[in-house]
Amino acid sequence: MDTVLSSEHIFFAEGQFPEYAIEILAATIRVSHSLVLDPVKLTSSFKRLGGDVTTERKTSTILITNPSSPMYKKEKENIEFLTTNYPNVPRPTVIPYHWLSICALQSTRVPLTDLKPSEPYFVHPDRSRDRSPLRAWVSVNVHRQEGETAEEARSNVVSLIESGGALSVTKRAHADILVVDTTSQFYKTTVTAEKEKFGRDWQRLAERDWVEACVRDERLNWRSGGGGGGEEDGDEDSFEDEQERVNIGKGPGRPTGK
Repeated sequence: MDTVLSSEHIFFAEGQFPEYAIEILAATIRVSHSLVLDPVKLTSSFKRLGGDVTTERKTSTILITNPSSPMYKKEKENIEFLTTNYPNVPRPTVIPYHWLSICALQSTRVPLTDLKPSEPYFVHPDRSRDRSPLRAWVSVNVHRQEGETAEEARSNVVSLIESGGALSVTKRAHADILVVDTTSQFYKTTVTAEKEKFGRDWQRLAERDWVEACVRDERLNWRSGGGGGGEEDGDEDSFEDEQERVNIGKGPGRPTGK
C-alpha cells in the first residue's frame, strides 16, 4: 500500500486548502518531517500511499488542487498559460484532492480517466470558508443495511463521504457535519447535549440517507442546519458509550453501502 505513489513528489496548491485539510491529506500519503500532524484530526483507519509531500512546487510531480476553491480559477489560468507558451517545460500532473482518498480506499493508483466523481462535492458551501473540504464525523449509530455490523455501516458511509471529497475526522468537536441516526439514544443523550453545552449550532446533522442521496446526485444538498461558532470539548474517544442500533432499509433508493 505504501508504494502506490512511492515515486511521486506531491505539492498542495497554495491558498486552496486550510491547514487541517493538508494535515489529513498529507497523512494519507506519508508523514513528512516538514509537516506537524495532529493525530486526533485523522481518521482511525487512514492508509498511507507512499510518496513525499513537498513544499516546493518546482520539484513536484503531482499538484493537488481543490477545484471548488476561489483560487482554483487563477491556478487553472496559469496552467493553461504555461502549457501554451512553454510546452516543453516539465510540469506536475494536476489532480483534485479527493483522488488521494479514492486511491487509499481502493489501495491502488486510480487512473484519472477512471476517477469518479471527477470533482469533489463534499465541500463547504460557505464562501467565507473558501469552499474547503467538509470535515465529517460518522457515528457507528447510523442506519444499517441488512447483514451489516455497526462498524461496517460506519466504514461504508466513511468511504462514501471520502470518495466525494469530505475529510473524515475522529472527534465530533472537529467536524462540520455529524452523520448519525437521530432516533438513536446516543444522539439524544450525547450529541444533542454536546451541541448545546459547547454552542455548536454551526454543526450540521445528517443521516446515512442524506449522504447516499448526495453521492447519487454527485452534489451537496446543504438545506438544513444553522450557523455560528463554538468551543471544542475534551472528548477523548469519539465512539465512547455508543450503543448499536439496527434500522434496516430506511428511505427509498438506498444503495448497497459501497
